[in-house]
Amino acid sequence: MTNVLLLCALVWLFVLTLLFTTVSRNLMRLEDGPRHRPAEPDDEGQLPPVVADVLRQAGFPETDDFTAAIFSPTCRVCLVQARKIGTSRFDREHTVFLLTGSRHRGVEPLRAALAATGAPVLSEPFVDDVMDALDVDDTPFAFRVVGGRVIARSYLRSAKNFRTLVGLTRNPEPRLKERR
Repeated sequence: MTNVLLLCALVWLFVLTLLFTTVSRNLMRLEDGPRHRPAEPDDEGQLPPVVADVLRQAGFPETDDFTAAIFSPTCRVCLVQARKIGTSRFDREHTVFLLTGSRHRGVEPLRAALAATGAPVLSEPFVDDVMDALDVDDTPFAFRVVGGRVIARSYLRSAKNFRTLVGLTRNPEPRLKERR
């Protein structure tokens, strides 16, 4: 009887070990977030005109070099990421935050977290048009525009994802090792 109980306990520990390993690997993948992928809007990465129109109508300075991030008050991760981004360092002059669901009660804490950055925070009614034009299905999401072209887009799984996206340029300096 003791041997049977011992065997059952060992099998149970083995099952729990496999389960823990699988869960922790998946959590690490989620923490890293997806890699930045090239943009796929029309005209080989050209910023869709509707996006530029929405930003212009909302009073964002006309520029062809900026980073935009989209957040939703119904997304649990959005407020967490907005707070982390709000305390990080990045180029605020060339950044704009877009909020969906402006009538939702969760929008105010989100707006406050992003407004603390000093970057413009724009809300509906046209943010959904931006999401449709860029084929965005989920938030938080960000895209980088340089020279009027969308050069990168990513779901934001961390403030680091956002800072990396902000730091992307159209023609980054090549990093060549000097040969001796």
